[in-house]
Amino acid sequence: MIATYLLLAERETIVISGGWVFLFMGLIFAPIGLVAVFRSIRFIMRGVRTRATVSEYTGDGTPVVKFVDQSGTEQRAEVSTTRGGTPVGQQLEIIYTLTNPADACDPGFSTLWLVPLLCAFLGGMSLIVGILTLLGVVELSGGP
Repeated sequence: MIATYLLLAERETIVISGGWVFLFMGLIFAPIGLVAVFRSIRFIMRGVRTRATVSEYTGDGTPVVKFVDQSGTEQRAEVSTTRGGTPVGQQLEIIYTLTNPADACDPGFSTLWLVPLLCAFLGGMSLIVGILTLLGVVELSGGP
């Protein structure tokens, strides 16, 4: 059985079964992942897609783009993207919010979905394993 040992004082030790550890991890990561997934969905549903031109890069390598919003005003925004190295002057697709055009991002999978889905999946699996272990349906072994 997998167990985590906490040393409270020099001589006192508490054993926490692996089920509780998985349950705790699941209770933290599953809600964080689900909230992030719903934020991505809301951003896509409320956002506006447009083409933007890379005008420069910040010191940390984040592209700064220029685009014209729906009202015809030219906007500038730092865009979180995983497509590194887009040359200055080249266009890329972005999504921005009408209420804050500076809030723009690359609509790619890894920018909007990768981390939220991983958190939700791993949190959900940890939650399931923790519950099943504590109910005695699954037994975690600690080695060979």
